[in-house]
Amino acid sequence: MNYANIGYYLAAGLFTFFAILMLISWRGRLQGGLLILMACLTVIWSLVVASAGYSNLTIFPYANALEVLRNMAAFAFLLSLLKPLYQVRGQSLLFMVISSSIFIVIIWLLFTSFHIVNFFYLPDTWFMINYRMMFSANMLLSVVGLILLAILYKNTRNESRHSFKYLFFGFGLIFIYDIFMYLDASYQGMINAEIWVGRGIILIFSVPLLTLAAQRNPNWSIEVFVSK
Repeated sequence: MNYANIGYYLAAGLFTFFAILMLISWRGRLQGGLLILMACLTVIWSLVVASAGYSNLTIFPYANALEVLRNMAAFAFLLSLLKPLYQVRGQSLLFMVISSSIFIVIIWLLFTSFHIVNFFYLPDTWFMINYRMMFSANMLLSVVGLILLAILYKNTRNESRHSFKYLFFGFGLIFIYDIFMYLDASYQGMINAEIWVGRGIILIFSVPLLTLAAQRNPNWSIEVFVSK
């Protein structure tokens, strides 16, 4: 076992434990179901990337597709928390803009994830351009997630922010570190090994934060207001 990937194996184990806890305490609400789905997809994705490694260019596009699905589940969860906000009069445009942005980035990621360059045997130059596109798309996807978190935080009432702070910290850690990693990878044309190892550690730290958030908000009911 490559020591560099141990963090991802540990993250898979912790997210498995988190998913089991969530499933046991799940009350049938949509938010809880989406969070369980996100945790399960994170387990599968973590095991795949840990087995393949950061430098396995053959497996990476397919692991990337799993990462897209994980992020889709996370976005769906955050959007479900924002539902009271975009139901308020005048907020429908906000929801449409967010949904459209997420849809565009996801389509881009899925398109580049199926390793089209390899199937057509294009030159190495185009092969690396394809990976740079994937790195850039992943970075943009994390930016969208961070924007969703910022909107949720900005429109959450002060009395609710305390109980949801661990949710902001947990997802914030994941999105911010992903932006940093993929920004560097887009510039360098490859993922930095040290940054890759750190990502597994970030995933490990995010689990207790998300667990505390779930414990403090079993119903995932959040009071929002229209921020001016």
